[in-house]
Amino acid sequence: MSRTFDSHSTKRVSYILTTKNRAQFLEKALNSYQKLVTSRDELIIVDGASIDETAIVVQRNKKIVTSFLSEPDKNPTEAFNKGILLAKGRYIKNLNDDDIVYPETMEKAIRIMEKHHEIDFLVCGGTKEFRGKYWPFYVPEGVSYVGNFKNIFKYGGCGVGFIVRRSSIALIGLYPQNHIVSDLAYLLQAVRLGANVKFCRLNVFNHKIFKHSAIITKKELMDKDMSDLMKDYCSYGFYIKYKYDEAIHKLINFLFPIKYIIKLIKRNKKYEIIWDGNFS
Repeated sequence: MSRTFDSHSTKRVSYILTTKNRAQFLEKALNSYQKLVTSRDELIIVDGASIDETAIVVQRNKKIVTSFLSEPDKNPTEAFNKGILLAKGRYIKNLNDDDIVYPETMEKAIRIMEKHHEIDFLVCGGTKEFRGKYWPFYVPEGVSYVGNFKNIFKYGGCGVGFIVRRSSIALIGLYPQNHIVSDLAYLLQAVRLGANVKFCRLNVFNHKIFKHSAIITKKELMDKDMSDLMKDYCSYGFYIKYKYDEAIHKLINFLFPIKYIIKLIKRNKKYEIIWDGNFS
């Protein structure tokens, strides 16, 4: 009897949460995800062999935790890939232990994936927060990721908004281990390998940037990785212009840090933000 890949899935969404020695954050996250993870879904927690109370926190929230894996890993990317290999859902959705994902708009995003079988990789919008300032992660109408790597670097690709059809992982593979900006690298990899990637104008998450966030603690490494990716995927001319603009932004940030944040927010208001659930 002929069957499709999706027909072998026993769950709807596989939510994968990676963590290590962050029990206090994990406790809050699991409380907030009570309404997100339904009986049709699964929650896989991949822990990098924590020595704090992570296991106790998981036990307290065992009603929504389907699988708990605790063993050493090299980095969060390896941990997340383990979660993908354990997944039984039609869709893969990554979770962090310090982000907010809105159940109502997440349900809308899943319904879009159910309706549009041609989409391999859905990138959903949301908001980012730093020191009480908010700005949208948003790709305006008429801008496409597919066939244009420059747009990926221009508008970004926040991994908190990724929803991947599990059957499409056979095409695009696992997250790349050799990049610290693994979410952007994965998006680029998916487009290069021919995946149908769409940005969905839904406000699905709020990503708060903390002092411990990688974008703060590993900024130099992330900048270098971005440069390497750009050299690989884009023209030399685009790379030079991007680095020039980046240098100007860094100078402004150094001289006027508060004004830079305000400028960053205003830059995202050049186009009207419309959370209509349609595609870019």
